[in-house]
Amino acid sequence: MPINIATLIPNHEKLSAHDMATSLEIALPYEYRGKSRFSHPLPDGREAQFFLPRGHVLADGERLRSESGQIIRIRAAAQPVVTVYATKGENLTRAAYHLGNRHVPVQIGDGFLRFEPDAVLEDMIRQLGLSPRCELAPFTPESGAYGGGHRHSLATSFDQDYALAQKLYAEHEPGHANHHGQGRQGGHEHDD
Repeated sequence: MPINIATLIPNHEKLSAHDMATSLEIALPYEYRGKSRFSHPLPDGREAQFFLPRGHVLADGERLRSESGQIIRIRAAAQPVVTVYATKGENLTRAAYHLGNRHVPVQIGDGFLRFEPDAVLEDMIRQLGLSPRCELAPFTPESGAYGGGHRHSLATSFDQDYALAQKLYAEHEPGHANHHGQGRQGGHEHDD
């Protein structure tokens, strides 16, 4: 019989010794960690059905509780990735800029960038003078400024994140004064 998992456990919530001893760990690639509805086998052989908030990306180490009280801890599974190492920050910054301009998920680490395999992106990285390496590693990309994944803002839901993003956009929209009391001038508007 499948086990239903729908409750995210806040990081600050302490678990009992019993919960810790009986918890199960499941390693998921990024593809699954970004889904709100999916099934996946647990280490004990049972099938888990996940029913998570839309837009939430499960983070490495995040904990969930099943309807029966079972604790499940998420691990980022090793998966095929492309890693770009550089000793000069300027080179990584340039690569991050070009990857971000293509709106691909990117993991940023100390001295490296990581993204999912893509021949076009790998060629672009080579043209920037860097050497992409195909590896197997956990992939934990940045969650974005205004939503999805774990949050760094004070907002507690996607709706709150979205409302905050819209408020900030309205405050800095062309023709409106920005926080320095000046209107936007020049620059490049990025339309998607």
